[in-house]
Amino acid sequence: MVNTIVLLGGKTTIGVIMMFVGNGSKPSTDREKSDQLTRKNYRTKDTFIILTKQNTILDKYRLHRKWNFAKNILEMKAIVLNQAGSVDNFIYQEVERPTPQKGEILIKTKYVGVNPMDSIVRGNEQLLTHFLGEKRPAILGWDVSGDVVAIGEAVTDFNIGDAVFTCVLGGGYAEYVVAKPEHTVHKPKNISYQEAAAVPIAAIPAWEALVKIAQIKQGDKVLIHAGSGGVGHFAIQIAKSYGAYVIATSFAKNKDFVLSLGADRHIDYQSENFYDVLSDIVLF
Repeated sequence: MVNTIVLLGGKTTIGVIMMFVGNGSKPSTDREKSDQLTRKNYRTKDTFIILTKQNTILDKYRLHRKWNFAKNILEMKAIVLNQAGSVDNFIYQEVERPTPQKGEILIKTKYVGVNPMDSIVRGNEQLLTHFLGEKRPAILGWDVSGDVVAIGEAVTDFNIGDAVFTCVLGGGYAEYVVAKPEHTVHKPKNISYQEAAAVPIAAIPAWEALVKIAQIKQGDKVLIHAGSGGVGHFAIQIAKSYGAYVIATSFAKNKDFVLSLGADRHIDYQSENFYDVLSDIVLF
């Protein structure tokens, strides 16, 4: 028998479909109910929805089923993989809650960003092992926003209760995740947790290329390809914040968006050859 439960998460979540196989019998004890809960697989028809308030999902699910479990403070809910493959391989279950060690912080997850990297690693066992090691189950998720709930020794830049976002090496698809302070920043008050979770993996390459490697400065001319893409749209804003003159390429339909980010000049790469257009500029 297949049961389907549709859950609505935060305001940006359209929905999540949870499907599982059971024998149709009603669990007789809370323990049996808990066991059934931990065996459920997340599936959707075309894609896997992660960008949602995880606690909202859990709370609404428990409310819908009218189940009340005593929470074990050493456990948490997570979406895990025992083997690489399609989204059908995702399992929603209880796992041990991580403990921050010296030089680490523990974050209670609000939002998780999903990047192309997630899909690529999820579907390839070799990459899954390369990034997350051989231990299974593995937990994906690199971009996370949330609140600091515990601090390890020698951490001085963060306090319990701080709103933050971070880039972690896996572990984001869970209620709690351990992060390095040097990979974590305080969330500005003028952006939401949702927006913050979309920043790290896309913004870091743009920042490193422009600021750390090119050492961009006032008056520089910068050509940014795919200016409407994930990395590109951050690169435009970073370059402009340093006072550079920015030329960006994209589809013609994205011209207004690219210019709204601060680009000084737009090139439709489908109808124009950027090398010819910028022949008066020395490129290196």
